[in-house]
Amino acid sequence: MVGETRAVTNAIHTINAAAEPTAPSALAEAFYAEALRELSKLGLPFLLAGTYALSAYTGITRATKDLDILCKPSDYPRILDRFKNLGYAIEIEDERWIAKIFCGEHFFT
Repeated sequence: MVGETRAVTNAIHTINAAAEPTAPSALAEAFYAEALRELSKLGLPFLLAGTYALSAYTGITRATKDLDILCKPSDYPRILDRFKNLGYAIEIEDERWIAKIFCGEHFFT
C-alpha cells in the first residue's frame, strides 16, 4: 500500500530445484556460486534468470554458457563497482540493459 512501511529482511529465499543446469566447467560453477554470494551480500534485489531459473522451476536441463541476473536499473552501478573492486573484468555492452562480469572466459550478465 502507498505510504505503508514494511520491514525488509536480507533473507535469501531458496526453493527445492526441480533440476540443475550443466555448467561448462567446475570453474564456471564456482564462479557462478561466488557471484551469487557476492550479489546477496550487497543486499540489493536481483532475479536469477535464464537456464538456471528454467531448470529450477521446470526440471528442464541444458548446458549453459553463462549466468543471467536481472536487477533494478538504479542498482547496476553498485553491482558493477562491487565486482570491479573484487578484481573481475567488467564490460558494459549497452548501459540501458546489459553488462557482463567476467572471470576468465566465464561471465554473468
